[in-house]
Amino acid sequence: MTRFMRAYRDEAGWQSWIDQHEKRFAEMHTAKLDIFDFWPSRLCAGDWDYARQLIESVGLVFNEPMVKAFIEPKWFNEEGK
Repeated sequence: MTRFMRAYRDEAGWQSWIDQHEKRFAEMHTAKLDIFDFWPSRLCAGDWDYARQLIESVGLVFNEPMVKAFIEPKWFNEEGK
């Protein structure tokens, strides 16, 4: 366990941390900053178009075989295989 993961000992502490981050994310959206909401679960579900959008949004070339090789298959669901 990392030091960061020991920051709070109870649910209330972690909830406060989550609330602060959600507030900041909302502020970034309100300010119309150039951001990309990233959800790893979508990659593990095999949403390769989502991966393409993310990769191309930072100016890189999407290479599906390399992306698939990078993501640990044990986290995939059946659709992501």
